[in-house]
Amino acid sequence: MSTPLASPKFPNNTKPRLIRALKSLSLGKPIWRHDLDNIVGTGNSPEYISQLRAMGWSITCERLARLDRDGRKTRVGRYLLQEEHLNLLQEEHLNLIQEEGL
Repeated sequence: MSTPLASPKFPNNTKPRLIRALKSLSLGKPIWRHDLDNIVGTGNSPEYISQLRAMGWSITCERLARLDRDGRKTRVGRYLLQEEHLNLLQEEHLNLIQEEGL
């Protein structure tokens, strides 16, 4: 039997990049790192994922092999919020995310 995850902290409204990242993760679908960069509004979305993890959010990163436009092998990441935290976010924090309008 797995141990339940601790309740994570929700970012305050002075952290719009964190809220935008969490809002995108609340959809329950994997999100590519480059897409998250655009959503967050910066080229360093892994930093914001790191901050959310430090706040207690369980976010996985799947690294997938791909070819870049020059045909070279590379690994790209996509993020996914763990199901228990996804449910918590959708049940308890969805109204906060919607109110932010970000």
